[in-house]
Amino acid sequence: MSEYDYAWENLHVAVDSFAGEGSEREQLLNALVSALDRIFPNRDLPPEIREDFEQMIKVVTKFRTVGPIGGYEKNLEILSDKAVSKAISEIKRFYDVVCSYRDPI
Repeated sequence: MSEYDYAWENLHVAVDSFAGEGSEREQLLNALVSALDRIFPNRDLPPEIREDFEQMIKVVTKFRTVGPIGGYEKNLEILSDKAVSKAISEIKRFYDVVCSYRDPI
């Protein structure tokens, strides 16, 4: 068992959402609502990705308004396609890093 299992579980859910239906924006919204907003970087993530994770979350939640879902949706509407794609790529990288801490089966 790894100290980063909680992050792994949530990042796994996030990455799975990218294989689902819908646009990249819809997939990123699903990842945020279902998993990413449960991760606390200083508690849950390896030190080498904490700052990058916090920065990515700041970008995708910059214009958060009332309530998590409405705010996420509004912000993702405003983000450029490039920023959405970059966030998805970063989340996949975070998942890979956390996976490297897991014990082999």
